[in-house]
Amino acid sequence: QCLSNTIPLTDYFLGFDYASELNVDNVLGTGGHLAKSYAKLMNHVWEFSPSKKDKSNHIRPDWFRQDLSKFCSHLFSAEAYDQPQEDAQEFLAYLLDSIHEDLNRVPSNKKIYIDSLNLKEGATDEEHAVIAWESYLKRNKSIIVDLFQGQLRSTLICLTCHNKNILFDPFMYLSIPVNKDLMSDTHDNKNISLDDCLDLFLSEEHLVGDNAWYCPTCKKHVEATKKFD
Repeated sequence: QCLSNTIPLTDYFLGFDYASELNVDNVLGTGGHLAKSYAKLMNHVWEFSPSKKDKSNHIRPDWFRQDLSKFCSHLFSAEAYDQPQEDAQEFLAYLLDSIHEDLNRVPSNKKIYIDSLNLKEGATDEEHAVIAWESYLKRNKSIIVDLFQGQLRSTLICLTCHNKNILFDPFMYLSIPVNKDLMSDTHDNKNISLDDCLDLFLSEEHLVGDNAWYCPTCKKHVEATKKFD
């Protein structure tokens, strides 16, 4: 329902020739099957008109579930139903990723593999951000990218040489942590707001052990700090 009421996405499937952007040759997608199945679902949701014999106002998209089970059977396993919250998030992620790959406007044979960004010396952070985003679009460009994806800026500081690296990474989902300190019995107010969670997400993180960062200056994994800006 959330995706259905994302009007720009629904308009794309109902009022635009989405089939002209199907990338059936993309090995990372489903050959266009899930994109077409989702389009059919949106048509039924928004243009459903009950027949004289059936006065109900609901639909039963069995075909959509069957198509999904062909490509992500693990989401329909017995174990998945034991974790409905986690399963719902995984389902949304899989569906959006699949639709993106099915509608990726960049042909598979024209995708450019980039080992490192060609950043200009003396360029501003804003210019580096543009370079990083344009580099990402050379491999990923779809209605899903247009509507749901963005860019995160993070600062990593090596605690050995104190070298500072500013990174720009694409994202489609934010895994916002819950501040467990605010949930404790000793805390006066157990109501946790979204702002509280965002503050924790944006706080400085200490990277150590298995999470140690590879410093390009030290040329080894080191302790470091990371902070989203």
